[in-house]
Amino acid sequence: MEIEITQEQYLMMNHINNNEALYIQIAPEEHATVSNCFDNVATKCKQDGGKPLYGWIIWDQPLFVEAELHCIWSSGDGGILKDITPPKDKNDKFILFLPDETIAYNGITLANKYMPKYKEQRLLDYLSAEMNLQAFMISLRKLYSNEIKLTKKHATRYKELLDQLNDAKTNL
Repeated sequence: MEIEITQEQYLMMNHINNNEALYIQIAPEEHATVSNCFDNVATKCKQDGGKPLYGWIIWDQPLFVEAELHCIWSSGDGGILKDITPPKDKNDKFILFLPDETIAYNGITLANKYMPKYKEQRLLDYLSAEMNLQAFMISLRKLYSNEIKLTKKHATRYKELLDQLNDAKTNL
């Protein structure tokens, strides 16, 4: 499949690692659920064998490039690679996937990576707010063994970060 990769996507991929990116067809499994790639692939491996392959989906957004931690299924013999997780957007048929052998998933995801296409302060503020919110949510998962329990203090901080993100989004 021949799909153009933007210069910004190449920059993001080179920032992460020197692996070759792959276009992977999305072929959802019946048991799989949206935004649950790690469990989806674990179930597939138990049912059919194979192994998980960790890496990053490289999304080309209008204002920035985003790398999202993701897991796809590998037949284990280097032959078949499939993204078995249903996409959030039903129109998506393929993902640009950058394998990353340095990832060892332990139940807690990593924050997305962002690369702005423009050095505009409003965009940088938005991406900063997004990263702050993600870091906060990841820290809660680590603190509470992946089950988030919001104390009043945590709920207040979450609302502050969400308000900052919404304000930054409004200013874009």
